[in-house]
Amino acid sequence: MGLTAPPLLYPTDCKLDMQQKYIRHLRFLSTTLLCMSSQPCMAKSYSDSPFLTGSFGLKNTTHDIRKDEDEDEDEDEEVAQLRDENIVLRDMSFSDQSVSASLQLDSRHSTMNQIGRAARIMAKDTDKTVKVIEITPFITNIRGPKITLLRSDLENAFITHDGSPQEIWQNTEFTVSDAEFLEYNESATLLNSPYNQHKFGLHLEQDVSLAEKDHGLLHRTSLILEHQQDGFLGFLSINQALRVNLAHNLEDLNALRSAGTDITKGDLDLFADRFLTLDHAYVNYSRNLGSSWYGSFDMGYLEEFYIGAGAQVLFRPFTSRLALGGEIWDVVRRDPHTPLNMSWADETSLSGHMGLWYDVPVYDVTLNVKAGRFLAGDKGVEFGAYKSFENGAKLSGNIVLSDKRDHDAFGGSTHRYHSLNLVMPIGSLRFIPDNSHYTLSARPLGRNYGQSIDIQNSLYERTSKIMLHHLAENFKSILD
Repeated sequence: MGLTAPPLLYPTDCKLDMQQKYIRHLRFLSTTLLCMSSQPCMAKSYSDSPFLTGSFGLKNTTHDIRKDEDEDEDEDEEVAQLRDENIVLRDMSFSDQSVSASLQLDSRHSTMNQIGRAARIMAKDTDKTVKVIEITPFITNIRGPKITLLRSDLENAFITHDGSPQEIWQNTEFTVSDAEFLEYNESATLLNSPYNQHKFGLHLEQDVSLAEKDHGLLHRTSLILEHQQDGFLGFLSINQALRVNLAHNLEDLNALRSAGTDITKGDLDLFADRFLTLDHAYVNYSRNLGSSWYGSFDMGYLEEFYIGAGAQVLFRPFTSRLALGGEIWDVVRRDPHTPLNMSWADETSLSGHMGLWYDVPVYDVTLNVKAGRFLAGDKGVEFGAYKSFENGAKLSGNIVLSDKRDHDAFGGSTHRYHSLNLVMPIGSLRFIPDNSHYTLSARPLGRNYGQSIDIQNSLYERTSKIMLHHLAENFKSILD
């Protein structure tokens, strides 16, 4: 990898003499200079390093070096606990003085937190001659960059408590190349695909509409019971959920509205009338198309209103905050008069969009714009922005402009639709699955124009946690 880690230091006494400190600092300096001259090492040249700017700063560079007598025993217990936290390592191999493995990521936690936990397990399972740890993160079949860590940096932080995320960052390499991705894709088999991961979620959704001319306040409350499985048959993801309609006041939703001929999501009242329905049930296949290209294919009950298939393509370089993508969906409307809304009618739709995303530095806000064809055949543009918080909460808003209008009985019409959404994780509550959240959405209800397929996780969102800016902004969690 172009890195030669310094020899491991195993101090037997917590009071290191000045000579040992001098040797350790000299080796750290030489490794840093080597990393600066190495082509694959992007960490030091990354202008948005969390240790050069931001609230984290440089003031907390070391920890207390006092060492308990039972440290080794405590470390064994801690590593054993890490093994029980769904850290899925596979394809482990050894080469010279390095050990490498693939890590299947859990979307509920930051990537660097899982990388740090996996590196501790790998260090515990290898002898002292191994000096370099290489971990490649995966999101099902989507491959992230190869992350190279020095074992000595990790041991200074975890064993002697004389290290910090800043020091680990200085010697970390992120390697991305088309050759490595092609090599992986050519050798990919069911045997080295990710293991099965099952995630259950309980989602409470509250939809309100505050700007209706023909009605007062409209609302709908639903409970969604969801199950996700990654690694089905070794390479597929399954997402399925039941929707329980708890309450709504949409009975007279279309009494004062023109029915029209382009029905997409305008008959929301018919879907909300059923107590129990199948919200979605589809399979997904995603993979790398190169070091900066990603592809995804979905098929099944894509959302509450539609069944069909669709594909997404995304161009997103590892070091860039700018991404470009496209999507296309060929769908059929589901019939709200059948059990669980599982049957479908003859109303087909073909929709697609081209999109542009940009992650704003410092503020950690994502801006996006999409243009194309909506479900009713109308054309238009959608502008959006969202911000994700460290606790898992997400705030988003969007504005849709369509070339066709929804009409009401009072002669009013609109071709502009806006929404504001807040997602709060609730998995920390007792008896609630970890992958659970509460969603509050303020948006127009029962509209036919400006409507798109509401896929659960877009390809852009799935790849966010393997991008350089996410790894840098969350690098401090490597020691958590």
